[in-house]
Amino acid sequence: MNYLSRAPYLRPHDLRGANLRYCLLTLLHQAGSPRSIAELRTALEQVGLTVGGTDPNKVISDVLRYELRLGRVRRTERGRYESRYRPNTTVRRHRARLQDLVAKARSQTIGTN
Repeated sequence: MNYLSRAPYLRPHDLRGANLRYCLLTLLHQAGSPRSIAELRTALEQVGLTVGGTDPNKVISDVLRYELRLGRVRRTERGRYESRYRPNTTVRRHRARLQDLVAKARSQTIGTN
């Protein structure tokens, strides 16, 4: 059973809240080096996900600032962040949610064409 079947509130388009946080943390972890806000937004769009809000860059920035306060990311310079240590189980759970969101976004895209 995947996250989407258990939690119907997971929507791949207009990512917000926990879904956006987990996706960004996963992308930063997979990158292995600091990434800019624009690079993270591009990475999300490449897999078919979009960021909700009127200014997606600001939304991403706000999320990363929140994660910075929690100690999950580190700011390397203005607008660039990298992942900090997280337990493997947490990394796997976040990765699974990202994969579920991407799969749902692809199925919705295919269904609308």
